Formats: sequence, C-alpha cells, structure tokens
Amino acid sequence: MELDEMARAAAISPDGKLVAIGYGGELGRGKKKVNKIGWIGFYELSSTNTIFEHQASNAAISEVKFSASGSMAAFGSHDAKIYLYKLDKASSPPAISKFEVFDAHRSYITHIDFSSDDKYLQSNCGGYELLFCDTQTGKQIKSAKMLKDVMWDSWTCALGWPVQGIWPEFADGTDINSVCASASRTLITTGDDSSCVKVFRYPCLTKGAKFIQGKGHSSHVTNVRFTRDDKYIISIGGNDRTTMQWKLSD
Repeated sequence: MELDEMARAAAISPDGKLVAIGYGGELGRGKKKVNKIGWIGFYELSSTNTIFEHQASNAAISEVKFSASGSMAAFGSHDAKIYLYKLDKASSPPAISKFEVFDAHRSYITHIDFSSDDKYLQSNCGGYELLFCDTQTGKQIKSAKMLKDVMWDSWTCALGWPVQGIWPEFADGTDINSVCASASRTLITTGDDSSCVKVFRYPCLTKGAKFIQGKGHSSHVTNVRFTRDDKYIISIGGNDRTTMQWKLSD
C-alpha cells in the first residue's frame, strides 16, 4: 500500500482484513509539507480501498492499536489525547465512528494497550506517565490496584510493573523507543537508541536484568514486534530506514 502522506503509526486488525493508519509528523526544513496532520484512516488490506478517513486531531498521530475483538481502535496523538473509534462489524465493510476521547495525559502519546476484554486501556506518554482508561466512558481509572488482575491483550508499554527491569542504568526515559511482550508472555523485546534489539524474560522485574541482544541497525530502533508464533522479531530502524527479521533460537 503506497501512501501519499507521512504516517508514523499503523496497525492491522485481529482478523487481518483492515489496516488503520495515523497520519502526521515532522519532515524537516525544505521538504514536502504534510497535509493530513492528525488524520486517521481505515483501509481494506486486500484491496487498499478506503473505508473511513477523518481528521481526529490537529496534531500528528503517534500510535494506533486495535482492541482484541477488533471492535475498537485507539489513536494516540501528539496533542496528548487518545481518540477511540468503534467498528460495527455487523456490516461489511464495518461502519466506523468516533465515540470517546481520553484526555488525562500531559504529553504526547507513545504507547497503547487494550485489555483482553476490550474494557480497559493503558497508555504511556512523553511525560513518563502510565495511565488507565475505561474504554466505554473515556474516563481515567486512577487506581492501578483496581486493574491488577486485568489480562492485557498486548504489552507494548515501556512503563509498568512487568517491565521495570528493561531500563538500563542512567536511562533518561527516552532510551527505549519500543517494547513488545511475546504472545506466550515468556519474553519481552525492546528497541532502543543504541541501535540494539534486546530480549528479556517476561516479566522483567529486576534492575540490571540479563538479556540477549542483536545489533544490525546503524541507527536508533524505532519499533519492535514479535510475530504471532513468537518465532521471530521484526524491528524497524530510524535513520537507516531498514526492516530486520530476527530468528529466536529454541
């Protein structure tokens, strides 16, 4: 799928039929102007046909995530808000509508995860916050203790109880750009500013926890994800503009 605008966030629906994209970002001086800042779009993956496009925000979209059932999608923006959209799968293609906005963060959104039952959302921001949201109301849940037994559909947040040990000594909060727990919840991988892809045991609770690492990128690593079968890790480089595949040994 070829885009005519800058996009920094994308996600594929659980059934593999849709791709959601968040638009916007900084190109630098003297380069083509970005027209779709803050726009979001849903597209059929097979045909790339547009299902729904909408300007959610006046700031760039930095994160997007589908819920476990595929009936919701969340878009995190540089305006510090998370925009929630509903997908009515009774029709084909699904009817899509905006229904809630979570606005408790103080800085741009960096990471989002849904709970396995779609009821809750956890998120990080550039202000190093870990906040929780009721997806049905868009309201903040201020007690983390209330959600201590919640099962999360994914874990991509860089802050939280099970990822305390991933941070290197003297880290300033921006060193780790991306996190992803394996589907089996036995491993967690990180991508950082030192061009490293690291793998820890999950949960990772101990400061200075042991890890294995791969080096191949010549620039900072912007994103890492496990494949669904947990056999590979896919990493994205920043300035080197490369996608790498890493095989995990048995």
